[in-house]
Amino acid sequence: MSVESGSQIIKRIKDVYDRDKQGWRVLAGLDAGGRLDFYIAHRDEMLWKLKSKPVNPYSYITVGTEIRDLNFEIFMEVLKESEPFGFQALFPQDELKYILMLGLGKYAVKRRTPIFESEKSIDEELARKVEEFFSKTYPERKTPYV
Repeated sequence: MSVESGSQIIKRIKDVYDRDKQGWRVLAGLDAGGRLDFYIAHRDEMLWKLKSKPVNPYSYITVGTEIRDLNFEIFMEVLKESEPFGFQALFPQDELKYILMLGLGKYAVKRRTPIFESEKSIDEELARKVEEFFSKTYPERKTPYV
């Protein structure tokens, strides 16, 4: 499993989107630690997971990976029981270029993430990486109250 920064993985997802703009689905939910999980599926073939930690109300630190061992039946079941929500996110690519991701997705209200049993090790690795990245970027915010 290769964990990438949010900007890197969104660039790879955009490359797939530019080739085929049909068959996309988005599911979001919170994990037990309050981090936002974002699943992006293309048809029944590809699934990416992004894990984000809020820096402030307008900004997140994000990491992600492609999930290879997936069960789309479970994913579709969770999508059906989820509530619609609008989303938008801006991912910097360099100083002058950004990728804007926006649309209508589903929010998992009845469940916490991870949604797949086989995904727990991936989820733990993403949580570790996003916390590590947050601590390196904002060391003064790791323990704000002493």
